Amino acid sequence: MAALLLVDRIRKSLGLNAGAPSLHMTFLGNPGMGKTTVAMRMAKILYRLEYIRKENLSFIAKVMRLIPIGAVKRDRTRLILSRTIN
Repeated sequence: MAALLLVDRIRKSLGLNAGAPSLHMTFLGNPGMGKTTVAMRMAKILYRLEYIRKENLSFIAKVMRLIPIGAVKRDRTRLILSRTIN
């Protein structure tokens, strides 16, 4: 991901436009495998490369993923995103 973002920065400096790269990530694995550590390090990298404004993360627990698709999940997702953005 970091290499992709560096290449994106070089393209922009050369006047080439390839569109904004997607920064969405999901970390899966058993407890204790380092998912949170990797996510925190990625946040630092993205912040230093100026792809994000704040060096912080929003975690969505497994419980959130288990909510059935529909209005409840949509509303809960919007709430989490609005808290994250602000």
